[in-house]
Amino acid sequence: MRWGWIFVAMMVLVGLIPVLSLGAMTALSTLAGCRSALGYSDPCLWAGFDWSGVLHGLDIAGRFFFLTAPIALAGFVLGIALALVLLVRRARD
Repeated sequence: MRWGWIFVAMMVLVGLIPVLSLGAMTALSTLAGCRSALGYSDPCLWAGFDWSGVLHGLDIAGRFFFLTAPIALAGFVLGIALALVLLVRRARD
């Protein structure tokens, strides 16, 4: 049963990585006072480094959420199913 929970955690983590990418992009662009757009990258100088490529890459990576969201949803459903199985097993004992 422990491997089932590890599998659920990995599914949810893989499914939510693009959301973390978008969160990092938003936090970094807000901190640097830059704008980020999906089609192009505006120059964004912060701490002596041009972060425009990093912000654009994080923005593009965040769009993969539409592909990984079903994995996260399946992980949540599998987690609920595992919890119900454990509950039924405990009720029988």
